[in-house]
Amino acid sequence: KQLAVLLAPLLVHSSSCAAAELPSSPPIGSCTDCIGELNGTLNACTLSSTSCVSSQNEDEDHFMAPWQYTTNTEAAMNSLVAVATGKRCGDFEPALLQQPFGISRTDAVSFIFKGFQAALTGNRPPEKPKFQRDQSAALAFNGTVAERHTAADGSAEYLHLVFGTNEFVEGRGANIVDAEFLFLKDDNIVDLRASSRTNPTQADGQLSLSLSKGIVYDQNVAQRQLERLRKALQWESVPVITGFDPRFNQDKPLFFEKLYQPFLRDTYKSSPVDEMQ
Repeated sequence: KQLAVLLAPLLVHSSSCAAAELPSSPPIGSCTDCIGELNGTLNACTLSSTSCVSSQNEDEDHFMAPWQYTTNTEAAMNSLVAVATGKRCGDFEPALLQQPFGISRTDAVSFIFKGFQAALTGNRPPEKPKFQRDQSAALAFNGTVAERHTAADGSAEYLHLVFGTNEFVEGRGANIVDAEFLFLKDDNIVDLRASSRTNPTQADGQLSLSLSKGIVYDQNVAQRQLERLRKALQWESVPVITGFDPRFNQDKPLFFEKLYQPFLRDTYKSSPVDEMQ
């Protein structure tokens, strides 16, 4: 009994130092929370998912456009694996921000507001926003390869990467992201899907600027991870015409245009796409 009393504090300390158990990997199949390729396609995200994106979705919160690369498929897959697993870090020169003309959206919106204010007050116009380079492209990733194979029908090459397992903290399972890539045969397009293994917490969110919604609290960890990876690879997003994107829908107002809607009721009308959402 005396020995047990002496060892008790050590046993408690040992159990408290045990590694946190990782959230289990999603099942493979065609269910709403499944991963894997089926008949040459990836699963879509459910509309209730907080941290998930897929090129198969059609809604604004979960859609991410496919990526486009300039090399052959084998070289592109090898490049993706090398960057995602941290074997190639800092090989890429930080590129201009992937925004129009290399200017961040925040600076662009600020310039518009200040210019409008200067026009009303007669003051000097604001200085033009400066070009910026995206330094996140030089940061290392911590991904691991979970699966890589050719689709059964030979229509695509499938790659499954997992991020965040090496830095997992109990209660922060949203930072473990399953990212899937489907390289289409005889094409330079890659479909994609990414989802967090658990729902994100408030600590996982961050403020961001949406052209249609303004300042939002973004908890889509999976989307941020994929976008950072795309920038590091310096691959392009394929332009996809959608009803919710103001670039392709002139009836979809930018967030600051909504401020003027009470005065523009005759000129602004919701599109059929807006009415469905």
